[in-house]
Amino acid sequence: MCGRFAQTPELSTLFSRFKFFSEDAAGVVPRYNIAPTQKVPIIFRDSEGDHLDSMRWGLVPHWSKEIVSGRPLINARGETVAEKPSFRTPFRRHRCIVPATGFYEWKREGSAKVPYFIRLKDDRPMCFAGLYDRWDAGDGSLLHSFVIITTFPNQLMETIHDRMPVILSEEDESLWLDPDLHEPKRLKPLLVPCAEEKMDAYPVSTLVNSVAHDSEDCIAEAPEQKDLF
Repeated sequence: MCGRFAQTPELSTLFSRFKFFSEDAAGVVPRYNIAPTQKVPIIFRDSEGDHLDSMRWGLVPHWSKEIVSGRPLINARGETVAEKPSFRTPFRRHRCIVPATGFYEWKREGSAKVPYFIRLKDDRPMCFAGLYDRWDAGDGSLLHSFVIITTFPNQLMETIHDRMPVILSEEDESLWLDPDLHEPKRLKPLLVPCAEEKMDAYPVSTLVNSVAHDSEDCIAEAPEQKDLF
């Protein structure tokens, strides 16, 4: 799964690859510990072009009668995303990219769960494959929300967790965002693990366990784990 991630200043290099107006990115600030239900900048494309917009992480399907309490829909399994009722329509019509500089996962080591930060070795931004939807609150307002698609792990990630986010290759980004593409058979081949030789993972401080902490300390390598709470 993917339950926490970071958007740090290096994302500026990603914005140059898309065609939205530069002022759309003006309000984007570094985030080091993004958690479910928070609003996050994502990229999507429609007939007018590329857009950068902040949406709630935790998909609320357009057909929902209400926002259900409990665990939000933060991940969608790539193997079944084309069939599940919550995801099948967005998969065909409302795909997005969730920009990140890395994500966190917790590895069980003895009796402890050690947080790891996973990034690309060349420090290039990651583009998670995502879906978004619009929910009518009934009072004239719309809630925009998204979900991150996951897949089975590569050899690096399987030592840490049994799932990982789909990280699109740069050449597949435009295809994923194409609003005129609706056929699952052309989209599902994109939902595969990133090559492990492109990725790096290292243990970080348990500061990241709390959403109250959102600083560079969260992504700093921690050779020796110490409980900071």
